[in-house]
Amino acid sequence: MLAAMGVLSRLWPEGRLLPPPWQFIGLVPLMAGLMIPLAVNRRLRRIDETRDREPDVLITDGIFGHSRNPVCLGFALLLLGAALIFNVPAALLLVVGYVVAADIWIIRPEERRMARGFGARYDAYRRRVRRWI
Repeated sequence: MLAAMGVLSRLWPEGRLLPPPWQFIGLVPLMAGLMIPLAVNRRLRRIDETRDREPDVLITDGIFGHSRNPVCLGFALLLLGAALIFNVPAALLLVVGYVVAADIWIIRPEERRMARGFGARYDAYRRRVRRWI
């Protein structure tokens, strides 16, 4: 997606989202988008949870208390920040494309696995914490 944004910025340099230098406001969501997955990784490593197997711990605190899918949220923020920095309106379509694809192919299957594995505890968590933010 980032490479596609770079290509779009070369193909359509005349259309801009923000007047220079305001596109660099994109550094804020980009940095948040980098920090969130790092925080998730640190939290998972603390309990020795890996993505290689079915989860055996339901984490509901920390960043997981604000988003059921913080890694996808982080990547979406990273892409939003990059879209603003590249300053091309079409790049926002790539952000939307990522959000839709992540929702269909990553989040929904993961939520089904979590519901099977944790049952009522996950249902209560899902009612309390939103999917993205």
